[in-house]
Amino acid sequence: MSYMTTLLQVVLLFGALGYGAYYMTKKTRKQQFFKQGENGHIQVKDGVYLNHQTSAFLFEVDGKQVFTVVSNNGVQSVQLTGNQFQQALEDAIKSEMKKVEEPS
Repeated sequence: MSYMTTLLQVVLLFGALGYGAYYMTKKTRKQQFFKQGENGHIQVKDGVYLNHQTSAFLFEVDGKQVFTVVSNNGVQSVQLTGNQFQQALEDAIKSEMKKVEEPS
């Protein structure tokens, strides 16, 4: 009978640990893509990792779309009007490829 009690305690312990991990993961993911900025809400709409050094993100800040490219050379942001996302993405990729091709 004592082994059943021990088994039940182990199952409850693993259940509590599993629930805690699930809760923390859910909480972290929810806050990862929705931040409160000093002037309002910042929401990540989409993101792509172009290579191990360059990432591109589309943010929505107070209803306005902002396209941001993060690389080792710095951060570049462009506020989008209308449907400019594809053109901004292509321009950012071209400029980053030129920087990568140039010898340091």
